[in-house]
Amino acid sequence: MFGDPFAPVRPMIDAATAAALEAARVEAYSSIVQNIMCAIFGLLLLAVSRWLWLRASKIQDSFDRPPVFVLSGALACGGALLVFIGLACLTDPWIWVTLQNPEPYVAKKVLGL
Repeated sequence: MFGDPFAPVRPMIDAATAAALEAARVEAYSSIVQNIMCAIFGLLLLAVSRWLWLRASKIQDSFDRPPVFVLSGALACGGALLVFIGLACLTDPWIWVTLQNPEPYVAKKVLGL
């Protein structure tokens, strides 16, 4: 008499729950890839900065030399910042918790915590 009132839709609820858990894992993997790509792009900027610095040190004209050093320094600062951001974001505990156990992450998103 007092059976499960959601019995007719229970398979759909279970499928939606499984989809939400997999979506949480995909979001965690996506975050990891974004952070790694940010760090790689920062390393690329650092390499370009180093190349510009070496080129600037070989320029004989004193008028053309300082702007290249400034550009190289700006690229180095930007690259270092991107590497820091990329690696620092990998320390977010929610990424690693979500990969192992996505239920708390889904509950956090659903409840808006």
